Amino acid sequence: MASAFVSLSPIMGPVPVSMSMSAERYPQSPGISSSTAKPAIPRSFGGVSTRSTRIQTQRYNPTLSFFGGNHGKYGNSNGSNNNGGRYGRGGGGQGDDSNKDNDGGVDPLAFGVSPSIAKVLQKYNRTANSIPADVRYSLQLGKASAEQLELVFQAESLPLGVGWLASKWAAFRNRLVGSPSFLMTVCVELAIGVVTKSAAELRSRKDKFVKELDFYFSDIALEIIADFFLVWLLSPVAKFGRPSKGALATALAKLPAHVLQKGSYSVPQRLATLASKSVQFGMVGFLSSIAGHSLTKYLVSLRGQPAQAGDAQLAPVLDNSIQWGEFMATSSTSRYMLVNGIENRLLSKLYAVNVPLTTALTAVLRFGNCYVGGVHWLWWAKQAKLQ
Repeated sequence: MASAFVSLSPIMGPVPVSMSMSAERYPQSPGISSSTAKPAIPRSFGGVSTRSTRIQTQRYNPTLSFFGGNHGKYGNSNGSNNNGGRYGRGGGGQGDDSNKDNDGGVDPLAFGVSPSIAKVLQKYNRTANSIPADVRYSLQLGKASAEQLELVFQAESLPLGVGWLASKWAAFRNRLVGSPSFLMTVCVELAIGVVTKSAAELRSRKDKFVKELDFYFSDIALEIIADFFLVWLLSPVAKFGRPSKGALATALAKLPAHVLQKGSYSVPQRLATLASKSVQFGMVGFLSSIAGHSLTKYLVSLRGQPAQAGDAQLAPVLDNSIQWGEFMATSSTSRYMLVNGIENRLLSKLYAVNVPLTTALTAVLRFGNCYVGGVHWLWWAKQAKLQ
């Protein structure tokens, strides 16, 4: 029975031999230059406000560039129709105190009259109270920068519902801030997964493909979910809010996202990251295989054809899932650590200046990784007598 199976799918584990051309699917996956010009700082002491000149600067945001927009650049139209900025209009003198609170509501004293933070609030027409609570907490303690605050605002302004998701899901927002290429990496990984999985399904099911669309959609749905969260596991994260409590939580919070991430991490910390990510990859592989095989067997049973899908018999769920989990914990973890290291240390600099070229190189790198993983899985499955 098991001999009919070889697979490259991280969701289903082994799949029919005819699907063996599918690439292996399982996941893995700023420096911000501030203007050197010293902005005029809006201040209000005892009801007396001094005028400030609004300084327009330009900065390039690769994440927004990936979407083809410029929502996060300095110099956009937010709040630019005030004829001189939010804090006082017109010429010299003390200005009009009525503009202090009704021109966007920015309280320049909220962060100790920080020039950089006040400027970011002004540029994005935001108030101090509109800053997410965890980000505000870190800013007040000096553990987050104005540049990070700007990236938070940019993440929340992304189109296609991404900005809305970032404003509601802090963990997602923190990855957008911590890794400007996060969205690009996810899109590349999902594209490779969906295309190769679809090709494998078409090759395997042939003329039965239309009749077995439920199998196809269930496999693709699980593929997308698994790919997304396994890219997620190795993505650098910006940390905001109160520190973790407990010795273990504190130690884990200080680990890099992957072994080769840039930063002043010690060797023990990098080894601990390798161990923890191996466990996480193994669990994702085991659980996704359990879910995929169980769903497939359920769909097969609805057709009154127990233990078969298409022209091949289904492998035992538990045995296959255990082997797939072990494969993910060892082969997948080490290869994706290397891929992320290359992206973080080499491609990240290119991404800041040439998004299309970096996207193409990332696609080539990740597809090559999937091919190597697929070949390795074929060998692994033979050794484990799954085929």
